[in-house]
This record gives sequence, structure tokens and C-alpha cells, in this order.
Amino acid sequence: MEKTQETSRKQIIPSSVDRLSAFPDDVLCHILSFLPTKTSVSTSILAQRWKLLWAHVPNIIFGHDRGSIIPEIDIIYNKVFLRYRVKNMNTLRLFSNHDSTQSSKLSACIQDAVNRNVKEMHLFFSISYTFPRCILNCKTLVYLRLSGYGYITLMTVDDDDVWLPCLKKLFLDSVAFECEGTLSYLLSNCPVLDELIINRSYPDVNCFIVSSRTINRLILDSPFYGFFNVNNRFMVKIDAPELRYLKVYDFAAKDVTVGSLTSLVEADVNFKGGENDDFDYHVDASVEDDANDVSNDDNDSVEDDANDVSDDDDDDDVSDDDDDDDDDDVSDDDDDDDDDDVSDDDDDVSDDDDFPDNNALNDEAPPLGRDVLYARSVLEFVGGLCNVKYLRLSTKWMNVSDSEFSVWAANYNNLIKLEFRGDWRFIPNFLQTADNLQVLRICTADTCYKHWIEPNQVPQCLSTHLRTVRFDHFEIAEAEMNIIEYILRNAKVLKRMEIHSKGYGIDLEKKSEALDLISSFKQGSVECTLDFH
Repeated sequence: MEKTQETSRKQIIPSSVDRLSAFPDDVLCHILSFLPTKTSVSTSILAQRWKLLWAHVPNIIFGHDRGSIIPEIDIIYNKVFLRYRVKNMNTLRLFSNHDSTQSSKLSACIQDAVNRNVKEMHLFFSISYTFPRCILNCKTLVYLRLSGYGYITLMTVDDDDVWLPCLKKLFLDSVAFECEGTLSYLLSNCPVLDELIINRSYPDVNCFIVSSRTINRLILDSPFYGFFNVNNRFMVKIDAPELRYLKVYDFAAKDVTVGSLTSLVEADVNFKGGENDDFDYHVDASVEDDANDVSNDDNDSVEDDANDVSDDDDDDDVSDDDDDDDDDDVSDDDDDDDDDDVSDDDDDVSDDDDFPDNNALNDEAPPLGRDVLYARSVLEFVGGLCNVKYLRLSTKWMNVSDSEFSVWAANYNNLIKLEFRGDWRFIPNFLQTADNLQVLRICTADTCYKHWIEPNQVPQCLSTHLRTVRFDHFEIAEAEMNIIEYILRNAKVLKRMEIHSKGYGIDLEKKSEALDLISSFKQGSVECTLDFH
């Protein structure tokens, strides 16, 4: 009996392998395409049929995660690209911490992918590297992400080797440009570009210009790094009339201007810092951390392993478990929201929907330091967002004079949902001009900016449309109580008001007293429920 069971087990093991091998090659290649190239190559030891099956997989993925081993470019080129059989590639994802001596082989890998009609390319470099021009003349690229310490050289109108006719999404992460016109010329040669994401980490140009007649989504992040001091702050100019989604996080510019945005549906705008600000930020240097996580010892160990393996073994010396991260995502979940429609779900302002408060910054209010010209440019910028339906705006730490506010006027007839943090003098203007406003969220932190001024007449949105109001970081300040009392008294169709107190510094007794006081306020809506957290 025992012998019979043992025989059965022996029969089961090869049958499972046979079932996998029974799949046609194209199915197996499709399965392998979801794996890092290291793992894909390692299947060559399974059987003779699998020996070069990896070479027909349409993706080459040498991405990175923390602690992964990154092979030398020579190994990738000699053991993978020279044995590769695919004529039409889908994806090249390559993380490299090469030194300057390997630049030629790195360029050869990229050129090889371009020659194979690659559609998606993500390149990350941990040291300075000038991107080869073949990238910018790839007729088949649909998605391109350049990350790390890359450098794009000068382009002119006479430069005929820049043409990306199929590119729809471009992500430039910490990429430097040689001159002010480089980015504009690049974008002008992307005739179907739909989405542009730029994370700036270098003071490379004095005037940063984003100009495109095709992009629908723009994300521009300019974090405050130590080298952005008073002497090298820059100007930002945006000219993209077809935009439907705009996200701008600016911590370093001295002037921000925007052209016509008549198609804009959703905007997420965060202004912090100033030309005269002199304080430290806590920087989230994730890009630099990723680069430094891969040590030279890791590379040496891979190369040593390579020397121990014969040329016939195709499964060696490629990075393990490379990249489980989705590099296409942007840190903010709101980027994936549908821009077109507003549903009843917009009444819900959940805790998961974090208010814009970039984690790279500390939460201590610095000395005020915005100059008049910058404040004026920000007011004009915000005024240019007048067609949006959804607006998330943070003007924390921005100092605007009363005279500037007195002449500022903008109408937000389409605005349905507003999330705001900053100078409360903005709020009366939004209430008075956003007649269709349904959802209002206010972060009440930063008490030095509480300049609530009650409107002369009750805004129309309070009488007809405003249904949900939420206050975050409530501190039981007098200005907060005044605005809460005003909204409760005048909002005729309000269904819910949520008040979330600051997570520290307020004892339970004070919270209870505040709740009792707020509950005693006159309410204009009989259907309104009050939630105090």
C-alpha cells in the first residue's frame, strides 16, 4: 500500500510540470512578461524548451526596490540584450547605478530597445547621465519616464532628431534641462501628448516653461530643497489651454503665471514658502534614498556570480525580484479620480482623503516672507482657475496684504467641491462667487492666518446648494467658532457638518464644551446633522 502511494506521488509531480509545458510559447511568454527579467531568465533551467524562452518575452525589467541587487550594465547588455529575440518590445524598465565608464553600454541598451520599437520606457539613474538622443526620436514610444540624475541637452528649431509622434504620457522625475527652451521644444515635438508629470529637484533654469496644446493632465511638483535659496528661485509659466486636470505643488518659485484654462475641470494647488523665507524643511528625498539603497557591494556580488556561470546559462546575473512597484502612479490618489462628473459620493469627505499637506514639510509656521509680486502672481493664478468644478487649494504660509485682496476678484460659477487651507480671506470670495458649491472642506490650522470676514450678504450657495461642510484640525479658536456659527445659521440645505479636532493639545473637557456651544448655534437647515470628532 505504501509503495502504491509513493508511486502515485512520483506521477503527480511531473504531470504538474507537463501541464505548464503544454501551454504554447506565446502563452508562456505572456506569463513571463509579468515577472522581473531575473526571474524570467531563471526559468531556462527547467527544460531545453525553456532555455531561451525568456528571450521572446516582450518586456525587459531591471527595476528596483529597496535592497534589491542591481547588475552591472555590462552584464545586462552581454547576457540579456545580445541574446534577446524580440523585434517589437513592449517595455524597458532599467534602474542603473553605473559609473561613467559604463555609459556607452548603457546607451547601447537604450538604443537596442529603440531599435526594437519599444512602447514603454522607464529609466532611473543614480548618478549624472546625459540621455541619448535616440530616446527623443523613438517613433513607437507611448509612455516615457526618465528619473534620477539625468540630463537633457540643448534643443533648437534646427534639431531634427527630436520627434515622439506616439508619446501620450511623459514623466520627468528630477531631470535637469540645459536651457529654458529645452522643455518647450521637447513638448512641441510630442503631437499627441496627453499627460505630463514633472518633479523638479534642480535649479537648472531661471524660467521654467510648460507649453503644450495637447496635454489634458499636468502635475508639476517643485519641492523645496536646500539649494533653492533667495538667489536661485525661478519663475514658472504654464501655457496649456486643453488642460482638464492640474496639480501644482510649488515651494520654490518666485513668480507663477498661467494662461487660459477654459477646459479645466479639477485643480490641486499648493503654495508654500517664499522668496525671503529662511527656514529648514524636512525633505522626503525618496529618489535619493532609492539610489543609495543599492550598494557597490551588491553590484560586486552579482558580477562575481556571473564569472562562475558558463555562457550557456542564460539565467544568471540579472537583478532579483526587481520591481513590484507601479512606477506610473503619482503619490496622490486623487490623480485617478474621474474629472468629468460629480456624484453623491462627493458629499462624503472621508478621513482617507488627506488634505494637501506635503509630508516633505514640517508643520511649524515659519516667518512670513512672501513678497508682494509673488503674492500677486498667486492671486492671479488662483483667479485663472475660475472654470474648475473641483478645487483643492493650500496657501499656507503665504502672506498677502489687505490691499492685494481688496482688488482681487474671481468668479467660480462651476465650482462644486472646494478644499481649502490657508488665508481665510479667500473663503468669503469663494462663497460669494461659487453659487453652485456643494461640498466645502476647510483646514483650520495655522491660527496666524485666520482672517475670517463675514460677507455683507448671504452667499447664494449657502441658500441653495451647500450640503456638506468639514473642518479639519479644529483648535476651538474664536475665528473658527465664528465661521461655524455663520455657516450653520445661513446654510438652508446643509445636510452634514463634520468637525475634526486637532489630534493633540485639546483635552476632553474643552472638546465637550465646544460641542455644547456649537450645538446651541441656530441652524438654518432642519436636516443638518453635526458630527464632532
